[in-house]
Amino acid sequence: MTRRSSDANQSRRIEIHYSPWVYIPATVLFVGAAGWLCFWLVASLVSGHILALAVGGVAVFVLGPVLLSFLPAVVHPWRHRGPVVVLDEEGITDVRQQVSFLPWSDVRSIHLGVGENAAWLCFEFRRADRSRQELGSLGRLGSFLNRTRSLSDWNVTLRMLACNKDDLLRSARRLHQQQVRRSVVALNDRPNSGWSGTL
Repeated sequence: MTRRSSDANQSRRIEIHYSPWVYIPATVLFVGAAGWLCFWLVASLVSGHILALAVGGVAVFVLGPVLLSFLPAVVHPWRHRGPVVVLDEEGITDVRQQVSFLPWSDVRSIHLGVGENAAWLCFEFRRADRSRQELGSLGRLGSFLNRTRSLSDWNVTLRMLACNKDDLLRSARRLHQQQVRRSVVALNDRPNSGWSGTL
């Protein structure tokens, strides 16, 4: 986990960056797969052989959409400068998402994904804020797909990031708990809150 803060603010702000040890090999693999696809596409068009046409067709219609789905994740680390995910006293920011900021006040619980999705940090909304899950580009369909993948309402992928997922989970839960405590203190400090002391 990469932290960029003074000692006084270390527990209040955590910045996570891309890991070059992950995104550079991922880019090489992506370029290799794209080159393989282009080779078979050209070979199928030039040769006209039925086997080459079949392989080229499979490459374009099967591998093509898969590569296109990974393209944003491969390109973003090369174009983005600065932290990708930031946790602070107010909430969590993920610059890769359409809705990039989630305040702690909207969060009910935080956990890691399960199985093949263990590299996701998952946030479940408070019941009163459940409508936030419709803010994504896929709306209700996106929410349904998240459930089928054992993800939650708002999810942060940790793949290609320089962090330890267990440490990050602990930090996120700690910052969330601190916000809950601040909210309780602020509520108790309000005038005329609670019992007045008279019957």
